[in-house]
Amino acid sequence: MKISTAIIGLGKIGLTYDFDKFGKLIPNQIMTHCRSVSTSNFFKVSYLIDPQSECVDMALRHYGGIGFSSLEPAEGQDPPQLVIVSVPTPLHLEVLLKVTKKWKPSTYLIEKPFGSSLEEALQMQDILQSQGAKVYVNYFRRYLPNFISLKSHHLFQNRGKLHSVTINGYGSLKNIFSHFLDLLIFLEPSCIEVLSKKYQTSTEKGNLSFEDLDSEIRFKFSGVGFGARECEMTLVYENLFINVTSNGRCIEISNKQQDSVKIFNLDENVFNSYQSTVLEKIAVDFTFRENNTSVEDAIHIHRFLEGI
Repeated sequence: MKISTAIIGLGKIGLTYDFDKFGKLIPNQIMTHCRSVSTSNFFKVSYLIDPQSECVDMALRHYGGIGFSSLEPAEGQDPPQLVIVSVPTPLHLEVLLKVTKKWKPSTYLIEKPFGSSLEEALQMQDILQSQGAKVYVNYFRRYLPNFISLKSHHLFQNRGKLHSVTINGYGSLKNIFSHFLDLLIFLEPSCIEVLSKKYQTSTEKGNLSFEDLDSEIRFKFSGVGFGARECEMTLVYENLFINVTSNGRCIEISNKQQDSVKIFNLDENVFNSYQSTVLEKIAVDFTFRENNTSVEDAIHIHRFLEGI
């Protein structure tokens, strides 16, 4: 029997990214929670919750389930086993408090950045830990198969000391650059200690740079506050270079002479179905009861961004 799932918040990531301007489903992509759950072999859409009735109606037409405008009318329903929280970030804590009062699901998938501040993120962590729930934060790139392959590859295992991190992106540090900070923590857990410090930073025309004196790792963020562009990240190690391009679709490993030695490419359709890869990870963990560190890592990102 499939795992019952409630999706709270039917905005872009919850519902509409998978529809074109004419209201038709876009083929060969699964960017939203509704579509990923509805196409899963492990989960099923049980409840769809959003104050916008047109969004609820649209989701019901395509994905089934039971629709509500808020959590209050859903109180008498059997509780779901998985709750996906995809409401606007300032509402994360408020919605979580309501969910834990009415339902006590065993598992949550919560949109990044997991609360609007470090204080809220720590509150949410305490609430979820007291409930004994398993929680995933939707920094989806860490679940993509090309990053999983990179992390286990023998070239990466022999990378040596990390020297520098460069992230080229756009928009805000919290909403865009945080995705690649999460990737950095996923690939390089030793950076958690580095990102937990406070830094004197230099900022000029959208560029932010600093160096950690203890580890001697140099950081540079380019394009902060600028308009949409493809995101890239370069990690320079003692023995190799790692270039992440095309928003995370392509990973290239180069040797010290900067000759390409290995490429991990994702097909565009696979990349555009990123939400299904997140659910696949959760499904595996349901089966084998594995743990994940995504909440702790999201808190480290909050702490770092509020310290620079």
